[in-house]
Amino acid sequence: MKLSKEEEQLYQRHFSLNEIGKKGQLKLKGAKILVVGAGGLGCPVIQYLVSAGVGNIGIIDDDRVSFSNLQRQFLFNVNDVGKFKIDVIKSKMELHNPYVTIKTIHNKFNQNNGLELVRDYDLVIDATDNFETKYLINDACFYSDKTLVSASIDGFKGQLAVFNAFPYKETVNYRDIFPNIPAEGECNTCAENGVIGALPGILGTMQVNEAIKIILNIGKPLKNKILFIDLLEMQFQKYNIEIDPDNILRANKSDRIELKTEIKEFLSQEEAFLISYQELKEIDLSRENILLVDVRNSSEFEKFNIGGINIPLDELKNEQYHFQEFKKVIFYCQTGMRSYQAVQEIRNNLPNLTNKILSLRDGIKNLQ
Repeated sequence: MKLSKEEEQLYQRHFSLNEIGKKGQLKLKGAKILVVGAGGLGCPVIQYLVSAGVGNIGIIDDDRVSFSNLQRQFLFNVNDVGKFKIDVIKSKMELHNPYVTIKTIHNKFNQNNGLELVRDYDLVIDATDNFETKYLINDACFYSDKTLVSASIDGFKGQLAVFNAFPYKETVNYRDIFPNIPAEGECNTCAENGVIGALPGILGTMQVNEAIKIILNIGKPLKNKILFIDLLEMQFQKYNIEIDPDNILRANKSDRIELKTEIKEFLSQEEAFLISYQELKEIDLSRENILLVDVRNSSEFEKFNIGGINIPLDELKNEQYHFQEFKKVIFYCQTGMRSYQAVQEIRNNLPNLTNKILSLRDGIKNLQ
């Protein structure tokens, strides 16, 4: 493997760095990095990976561009609204640097594809914005001995860490800090709390910097550490992390198998009770006797909704018996988390309604 004359011109600024040089650039050219998510964090991550000359980049995402994305996702413009994000990114980045290979996967990262995906790459970058996927990525990297560069954003604050770094299972992973997926309502996403547009740009570029350090074995990556950033106070604080002896991933083999089975069952059940917005639009709700229910609070409903009635999640138990008269009941919320919790609650309380209830996939976050 060697660099073309054009590539040597492109990476001149890297060649001037003692830590990289031509030898390091060849390592970057031979590297394979998987990016999960093509949104606020994914845009800067992908652009700077491409610019740095990482030779093989995989991107998995199934979302489409919306107007609300343009506030922080700078790889898109108004003409891209409605298109698949990864299709837009691939076409633009191949023009930006034609010497890298970009593979796009139109899907969600899930239990059925996660392990197979990460095994094909040297390193994984988590650019997602929901907790369930973050845990799945972490667990897949743990089982596959792959290093994970993870970031999270919320408002003006963010955090950055490197998980499962070499020697892999002997270093911290996401579950050493956050053992279990937060309960509904315990932690909101940036879609619910909002985010300053510059924040994902800062965290995304820092994720790429960590990835480059790991690929080239230079500097001090954030192994066994976590960095917290507060842009309002302009504070950067770094803390050491210790391995949690009760981390389920390091438990005995039978416990690990049980955990993986539970995750797989959860995801397969989730898919069975989901409906996309495109599918919803094709339904004549009144004609087919289908009830649409927004389970957000009343102030959220008044601010924006897609129709139906409003029954906040904490009031659902008092109203669910009325659902029996409808052919189907479709729940929705901001991100799809509360609506899926509504589905689970009804399945537990009124199992005879199991085949009647659905949750709107990903909520209405991209419709506002």
